[in-house]
Amino acid sequence: MTYSLVARDAETGELGVAVQSRSFGTGRVVPWAAAGVGAVATQSFSLASYGPLGLASLRAGAAPGEALAELGGRFLVLIDDTYTDVNGKEIAPKQLDDIAWQRLIDTTHRVADIAQDRFGLVLTYHPHAETHVEYEEQIEALYA
Repeated sequence: MTYSLVARDAETGELGVAVQSRSFGTGRVVPWAAAGVGAVATQSFSLASYGPLGLASLRAGAAPGEALAELGGRFLVLIDDTYTDVNGKEIAPKQLDDIAWQRLIDTTHRVADIAQDRFGLVLTYHPHAETHVEYEEQIEALYA
């Protein structure tokens, strides 16, 4: 299994890209970044040209969704923020109250609409450990 992540710190504006895989050499072809431009994580058959092409598109002023669509992307994967920091310290409540759940649902729907309407991308939601959408009942609540 291989997965990659591109993330931005809302407070500092710092951007990073990472990949994890059981396949050797994945780190040479999946993560791409350029200062002042952005970051791209190519995956699924890892065409090495996607990294430079994606960065060139961003450098030319394309929005990330546009760059993804230009490369033939069909999906935008969304993941919730974690409720712990890298040391395991709780930084947000583990459980969302009704208002926060509704905000998460509404935001997810807005992102899905933007991804589809502006870029022709289908939003998928990735449940993950130590996020607010982690367990089966939380996944069902999000999709209800």
